[in-house]
Amino acid sequence: MRKVFLDCGANNGSSVRKFRRIREDSDDFEVFSFEPNEVFEKEIILTGAKYINKAVWIEDGIIPFYVVSVDKYGNDSRRTGASSANKAKSDWNLKFHKEVEACDVSSIDMSNWILSNFEERDYIILKMDIEGSEYDVLEKMIGDGSMSFIDELWIEFHWSKCGVSKQRHDELVRKINTFKIKLDPHWDGWR
Repeated sequence: MRKVFLDCGANNGSSVRKFRRIREDSDDFEVFSFEPNEVFEKEIILTGAKYINKAVWIEDGIIPFYVVSVDKYGNDSRRTGASSANKAKSDWNLKFHKEVEACDVSSIDMSNWILSNFEERDYIILKMDIEGSEYDVLEKMIGDGSMSFIDELWIEFHWSKCGVSKQRHDELVRKINTFKIKLDPHWDGWR
């Protein structure tokens, strides 16, 4: 049995650092960090994670990605954690930040990647902070059976910021709860 930590929406590696701090057995885990914004590559690699420079999505390919290019303080470093493949979330970001830049990034079909690389007997912690794309990704995982590979789901939901109705959100959470998954629906890698 493999132990795996999947860090989806890795940002600067803060979730991996927190994972290593709160889990006594963290050294037993393989860690994969998915982050399409390449400005964080060095920091992610320093965590010891395998860096995968792709957006977590429902198919492999090239998708639009909306990077906060100038934040609310005027910084133009592209380092805010609010960047997203979800256009509605990007529009919401513009209420607080000064500029958002659209660019094309590689995407990965997360459910297919899980099905191709792991077995149900593996112990998988899926951390997901993908700024609104979690609804499409998790619904696909439920539909194709890859959700049954997950033992713990640490997630930050963004329904109210990304155009997802409360009904869709509640239905997704209800479906997740039908699996034997330890769910942390208020994950925050910064605290």
